[in-house]
Amino acid sequence: MWTKLKKLFDWTPVNVEFPVAEYKLYSDKNRVLLGYNVSVTYQHHGTKSYFFAHDEEKLGLFTKERALERAVSFYESKRKQMSIKSR
Repeated sequence: MWTKLKKLFDWTPVNVEFPVAEYKLYSDKNRVLLGYNVSVTYQHHGTKSYFFAHDEEKLGLFTKERALERAVSFYESKRKQMSIKSR
């Protein structure tokens, strides 16, 4: 019982993939960047995907550069978590 409960709260990353740009193809605009996707595989919870949006044209909150910075920062934090756990 304790082991199952412990696994429920254990989100230890075992693999993380570098951010990948995600595009949508429109007939009138060609290819439009939506944002960046980072996939993280956890020891007990499988693979989860995290999306960092680019919305410069709608609200202007996140430029494509800022979206990439956020995705890379998240990627690096998960890599750091992996290296700390492996010590």
